[in-house]
Amino acid sequence: MKILAIDPGTVTGGWAFVEDGVVVDSGHWGGHGVSSRLVDDVIKMAVFLKPDVVIVERYTAYRGRNKESQAVAEVVGAILYSVQSLRGRTNVFSVPYSAWNAWWKQFEISQIAGGNPVEIDVKNEHELDAIHMALGYFYTAHARKSKGE
Repeated sequence: MKILAIDPGTVTGGWAFVEDGVVVDSGHWGGHGVSSRLVDDVIKMAVFLKPDVVIVERYTAYRGRNKESQAVAEVVGAILYSVQSLRGRTNVFSVPYSAWNAWWKQFEISQIAGGNPVEIDVKNEHELDAIHMALGYFYTAHARKSKGE
């Protein structure tokens, strides 16, 4: 299973590509206008990497926040629409932080219980979150298949 996870932000954003539970590559965007580059970059990644699943962290723009905050929420919608239109067989969805963090915690606990604590040497918060999102999704999807769900 190939998973592309995106963690958008107003100033930085992160991504991770996981195949069969292994982090193949990851990175982050940064600088002014990052939200305007995200959609094009994610489309290129979807075409090149051909993921089975694209997960984007749901971003909520709260009243009173700046215009960049609203722009990120709009970018999430544009990513979901664009990737689904482009790669119709790809499952594309957004999830709130609480959901993907729960997936990650389940994965992390299973690794610790098995004597294999997870060590990821990534400094960028959004890139690390994207890795957690992708690995957590892979673990929970694989666990559901094992149980026949």
